[in-house]
Formats: sequence, structure tokens, C-alpha cells
Amino acid sequence: MNPSIKEKAMPNITPVYTIEIAGKQYPLRYRTNDLVMLEEVIGRSISTFEDQKPGIRELRAVLWAGLRHIKYNMSLEDAGNLMDKADDMQYLFTELGKALEKTFGPKNHENVGDTGNAKSPAPGIVNKPLESPQDAV
Repeated sequence: MNPSIKEKAMPNITPVYTIEIAGKQYPLRYRTNDLVMLEEVIGRSISTFEDQKPGIRELRAVLWAGLRHIKYNMSLEDAGNLMDKADDMQYLFTELGKALEKTFGPKNHENVGDTGNAKSPAPGIVNKPLESPQDAV
């Protein structure tokens, strides 16, 4: 590489959604590898969350994947321990849904053509808050 040419740093364009747990702010960011690992952990595509409500196991993995940009070696158990500190689990579940929605953008049925392609990179991900613990399990 020519030393006179400097590479420009790529801007981080992955959306961040901040949630509050026990009075502390946690920025959630879902990068591609984090999303792949999330799907590997839960054993299904997150695009199925709208049709098949996520349970506690999936929601813990959603939190875990969103925090990996801060603590790469965070365990699922660490994420579960953090969830235990939440004052309101319904709030937490709703906020995790909003974080995923921000990552993919809202569902947009108007832009779906005959091929099933949509402007959203993952159509049908989440366009409403996730269910409460009672409904999610």
C-alpha cells in the first residue's frame, strides 16, 4: 500500500438503542456477527419472533447479543444476572423489542413486491414491543 494514501476509518453505522436496568444505562448494538451468534444460541431465526413469541431464553440471548460490543466475553449467564436486576421485566422486554426494531427498521409491507423482497433488511422482525414474561413463555 502506498504510504502516502491513508485509509479512512469506516463510520460505525450500526444503530444503538440504550436501555436502563437498575438505574444504569446500557447501549445495545446488534452487529452482524452478534445477530448470527444470537440465532445460533436460540436455534431459530429472529425473524420468527413476530409469529412465535420469544421466551425468556431468547430474550436473555437478545440482551447478551446487544451487549457484546461492550463486553465481548460476556456470558449468557451474565446477561441473565443483569436481567434479574431489572425493576420491571415488562419494560425490559419492551425495550429489547424496540432495540431490535431500531436495528432492522420498522416492518414495511407497502414495499414488498411479488418477489417478497422489502426495503427492510429483515422483513417482519419486530414492529411491536415483545410480550410480557407471562405471554412470552
